[in-house]
Parts: sequence; C-alpha cells; structure tokens
Amino acid sequence: MYRKCELLLEDAEKIYAFTRTWRNEKLLVICNFSEESSLITFPNGLQREAKNCLSTIIQ
Repeated sequence: MYRKCELLLEDAEKIYAFTRTWRNEKLLVICNFSEESSLITFPNGLQREAKNCLSTIIQ
C-alpha cells in the first residue's frame, strides 16, 4: 500500500503538523506541544476539505 505523508509548518517549534494521504482520503494531523493555545493558518486550502475534527485537552 502506498501512503503519502507531507510535513507541514516545519518552522513551528511546538507544533507538529502533517497530512497523510491514501487513495482519495486525506488526514490532517496537528499537535500542539506547548501549554498555550496556538493560532495557525491551514496551508493549501485544507480548511475547505475538513469534515471531522477531534480535539483533546489534557490538564
């Protein structure tokens, strides 16, 4: 199986973001490793493709 992964926001120190594509499905993963909220801009128009969002905050 061929899966394509693309690292995003490479200059962000505490944000790890990537897309993973398989067939016609694309998954966007964004992890914030700081204790504060972060504001980011979705690259390449990904916000138009979003269908589901999962957010977890551990305190």
